[in-house]
Amino acid sequence: MSTTDRNSKCLEHVLYEFWMYLETYYYFNYLHSLNKNYQFEINMAIESHELHLRNLMEFFYTKKPKNHPEDLRLSDILQNYDSSLTKEKVQDDFNHISRSVEHLTSHRTSINKKETIDIINKYYEDFKEKIKKIVDNLESNITNEYREDLKDENVITLFNNLKEIFRL
Repeated sequence: MSTTDRNSKCLEHVLYEFWMYLETYYYFNYLHSLNKNYQFEINMAIESHELHLRNLMEFFYTKKPKNHPEDLRLSDILQNYDSSLTKEKVQDDFNHISRSVEHLTSHRTSINKKETIDIINKYYEDFKEKIKKIVDNLESNITNEYREDLKDENVITLFNNLKEIFRL
């Protein structure tokens, strides 16, 4: 895959992360509210949400890792942005979420599920607000590198899905 091909999917991938982050949180809470035995579906929603939370913890973090300079950050997508859209990574939270979804480890069996839900809830409103601000300003503030991607059918669909979520 050429650099151009890879870059043309970056905006799509970021919007997908936003969309899945918001929808999996909603889905988990919806299933939980039904008071029925949907444990399998609840587990899928939580694990999917944790994966997207983990990715966004890195996306909103300002520093690019030296060993992974290709990792996307907010600054790659937006030209000008308010520093309130960034967030310092809380390494303990990141490690907790990572251990619960990333790989098999002896630490995974000892992960406190209540702490996991607390971390999920701790980030949700803040990240939701950050995503909303990005969606509201994306068309006027996108970097030149990704401006053409706003014409891509998949990007348009994801972008419209996100706009619809925030209309509610």
